[in-house]
Amino acid sequence: MTPIDDRITAWLDQLERELGGDDPAIRHDAVADAREHLVAARGELGDDASDEAVSELLDQYGSPQEVADSYRDAERLLLGEPPARPDAHATAPMHAVDVAPSEAGPGWLSVVRDPEAWSALLYMLLALPLGIAGFVWTVAGGATAGSLLILIIGVPLALAFLASIRGIALLEGRIVETLLGERMPRRTWVAATDGDAGLVDRVKYWLRDRRTWTSIVYLLTMLPLGIAYFTAAVTLLGTGLGMLGAPILLAVAQSTDGLDAPWWSWVLSGVAVPGGALALLGLLHVARFVGALHGRYTKAMLVGGEGAARRRRPVAPAASAGRAAVFLGLAALVAGGSAIAGAAIQHGTTHMATRQFDADHVRTLVIDGSDADVDFITDEALGAGEVRAVARVRVQDDGNDATSRVSLTSSGSTATLHATCSSQVTLFSWDCGASVAVHVGPDSDLVLQGSTDTGDIHLAGTYRRIELRADTGDIEGDVDAPQVDLQTDTGDVEVNLSEAVDRFRASADTGDVTIGASGTWAVETSTDTGDTSVGVATDRGADREMRLVTDTGDIVVGPGVGAPTPPDLPNPPGGGD
Repeated sequence: MTPIDDRITAWLDQLERELGGDDPAIRHDAVADAREHLVAARGELGDDASDEAVSELLDQYGSPQEVADSYRDAERLLLGEPPARPDAHATAPMHAVDVAPSEAGPGWLSVVRDPEAWSALLYMLLALPLGIAGFVWTVAGGATAGSLLILIIGVPLALAFLASIRGIALLEGRIVETLLGERMPRRTWVAATDGDAGLVDRVKYWLRDRRTWTSIVYLLTMLPLGIAYFTAAVTLLGTGLGMLGAPILLAVAQSTDGLDAPWWSWVLSGVAVPGGALALLGLLHVARFVGALHGRYTKAMLVGGEGAARRRRPVAPAASAGRAAVFLGLAALVAGGSAIAGAAIQHGTTHMATRQFDADHVRTLVIDGSDADVDFITDEALGAGEVRAVARVRVQDDGNDATSRVSLTSSGSTATLHATCSSQVTLFSWDCGASVAVHVGPDSDLVLQGSTDTGDIHLAGTYRRIELRADTGDIEGDVDAPQVDLQTDTGDVEVNLSEAVDRFRASADTGDVTIGASGTWAVETSTDTGDTSVGVATDRGADREMRLVTDTGDIVVGPGVGAPTPPDLPNPPGGGD
């Protein structure tokens, strides 16, 4: 370095010391602006410039103390504070956006008119896509550049990756300052010799500077933080809006779909309205708190350094009386809702209905159970082609509609069993319950197929073919049919296979597959997350085939490991309701 460079570096060091107790972001911008100006002017002077010319250059820009005071005064103006010097004018290049300070008062309700709370809520919603983008770029770019360093092309890629981290950190800082109000740098990081350094010197600086590595860590941690922020914001926002509009949603559902809502559903929907308002109010307070906390975290990771950090917009404290009022309101809401629900359960009328359906000459039985358990029972009193369904329905405050929730209809040789509890608007799952016992003869020779949305299926009896699916529920029991295909999305498959089963398929997206079987099988199993245990003789050329699949769950095959004891179901009534 020349003596001219030494004098400029000493001047910059003194400016940094003058701003040593100020916000690190302000110090960063002041030094970056001064270095850019002085290095550019030094290039015009040349290496043989006189001491007088250099002194004139530094005097024109100002002394380190004058420049530091100028930046402090400019920052005070942005915060709506009077400058320390009455005649101060912010002449230093700040590259700032003038933002009015928050006018929110200290009360809890004032958060509604606090722009920082709303902008922080917006950041919580944007944090997930920003976190995904930063994480993917950091992992993909770093892995690609690192793996190619053994080749010549890997060096420029690594340099481009480090340069991109600097740019992304600057962009993230600008987003955080705009939405969260935390003062962040408005200039990218600069080395002491960035104005005239060669590429090697700049790379050395990037590698030595802790902000390179803390920025990489920050971008990686933004993914879990973004998921947490986004989930909290969407959950509270959806809950608040849903509770706030509960009476409207209930009225629309009843008028458009012809659904029936009990009286206490209307009472609870009215009680939910203030709860929704409190949830939205709490969301804004959570957003403001998260914004202040995340702003400090961002500054610590992307800026660092000592100094008194300053927010562009101060966070208004919450009054203790306001906090107490909100918490008391929430407690009253929970207590009132629980009391009304308990009163509805204890004093409401519960209608129990039992109904029997019979069908003859049935060759195919289709199960369409939306929200009901279906249990198959072998009935010695029934002959081939005869099916008897006994439905038990429990409905709260809706006795007139109880018996219409289950039906058995015939069309030719096909009988369809419908069972549902979804035709009523209710707020609790215990408001309705349905179960159906399907009685078939010992030699029914039926094709059994169909599905349930929410409910368990318990199998018994002899069939020609079985094809059943449970979206949310278990399939269990004894299986006796040459061809069997059982599927469940969320639930277990736990059955015993008879000697008549030749082709067996069972799959569960989330659940265990437990099969009781004996003999020799051609077994094929597949599980993404889980253990597999096959305790029967296997032979790829065996006549009997078994294919078992589960995404998340265990697969167990062996003698005596199948279905549990069937439920103790009552005998069917003599007939009618």
